[in-house]
Amino acid sequence: MTCKDISQRHAQYCQDRWRRRQYQMRITDAVQHFRSLPTKEIVEIYMERQSWRSNRPKPSDVLKAWKPPQSRRKHRRFPNFEAKVASQDWDGLVAVEDQAKGGFALKTTRVFKKGELVCDYHGVLMDGKEGEEVQRSITDGKCYIYFFRHQEKKMCVNATKAPCDCHPDMSSTFGRLINHSRKRANLKPLVKCTPEGRVPVILFEATKDLPPGTELFFDYGVRRRTYGEAAHLDWLDT
Repeated sequence: MTCKDISQRHAQYCQDRWRRRQYQMRITDAVQHFRSLPTKEIVEIYMERQSWRSNRPKPSDVLKAWKPPQSRRKHRRFPNFEAKVASQDWDGLVAVEDQAKGGFALKTTRVFKKGELVCDYHGVLMDGKEGEEVQRSITDGKCYIYFFRHQEKKMCVNATKAPCDCHPDMSSTFGRLINHSRKRANLKPLVKCTPEGRVPVILFEATKDLPPGTELFFDYGVRRRTYGEAAHLDWLDT
């Protein structure tokens, strides 16, 4: 075998490798262009507009590689959560009167797996400033207002009123009964938007497997060192 033969074979190898890479790059380009699953005809039109005369990907390869955008895949973690929020038909939960501390505790009646949706924090969605005004008007110390940030804007869910206007047959929705614990927190609050209307909702996700009879807690985020007016509240450090 001569040096000329080796050079030709190496050149052919490099060309074939580049064509394979170019083929995959074009598939990626087409996949990222479509926000929803296209048809073969639409893929063909897109590639024609790119002027890909040679080494054009097969539409079937593009369709095989297509996946929903990341935001939509994340939303599917909790399918139909908006229906649960609207109905408040959360299963596996029971409110138990806490004789020792007063008030109520929220407990599980079935197994919840880590990452499973447990319930929401249900109430009236408000602007953050409006929520602060409501908070200042509360004199009995029972504040059921959850403050959060959404799209760089301070907002809150006001669950002070029980029963709420949209569920008058329920003495209380579940989320407002979840007690605070920094050390024993087993729920994580998440901000999700409903597909219709893009309304932000506070959902609680289990951070570990929860057997039946487990009391539910989440960290309210209030700290003694940052809230001097709350220094007398012993439950902050629990």
